[in-house]
Amino acid sequence: MSIYQDWDPVVFNKTNNKSVGGKIQNAPGTKEFKKLIDDDIPVVASYTVEHSSKLICLRNQKGVDRKELARKCNINIKDIEAIENRNGKFNKVLFGNLIRTLERLPDKEQS
Repeated sequence: MSIYQDWDPVVFNKTNNKSVGGKIQNAPGTKEFKKLIDDDIPVVASYTVEHSSKLICLRNQKGVDRKELARKCNINIKDIEAIENRNGKFNKVLFGNLIRTLERLPDKEQS
């Protein structure tokens, strides 16, 4: 039986920096990692008081309840409740669709 090692030696205490041409080179992804650490966490836009009040006023002016508006726009009633309660993140397309739908409806008949 011959004593022959057919694998490369394993190095345990390897550093992240490599020396290339006398200059120290950082590990891949270091630049992106530093950008993530330095950048502030972006704030997700949410519904404002103006959004909710505009939707509530139009809905009351037209005499439409949440359930009926949700049915006309083919959305869940919880989405309308979230806008009126200023919960969740701002969805420009959904809000615009609700406003357009309400503007197309006739005003509530006063008797």
